[in-house]
Amino acid sequence: MNRALAVLLDEVSCELARGQLSESRHHACVALLDAIDLLANATDTEALREAFHCARAAATVTRIAVMESRNSQ
Repeated sequence: MNRALAVLLDEVSCELARGQLSESRHHACVALLDAIDLLANATDTEALREAFHCARAAATVTRIAVMESRNSQ
């Protein structure tokens, strides 16, 4: 696994576990985890392509949410 992705997933898990996220940040983190699940379970090329784009978008939104969370602390 890519190191940056592993770090992001760890941060997301910690943020979710603390339960102190705003609703939008919570949804962004859950979307990232859902996208990773889609990637892990893709069974054909088209499903993998769609899951990849979903994961990229979710990762971008989640990075923003985590950075905003850090800046507000």
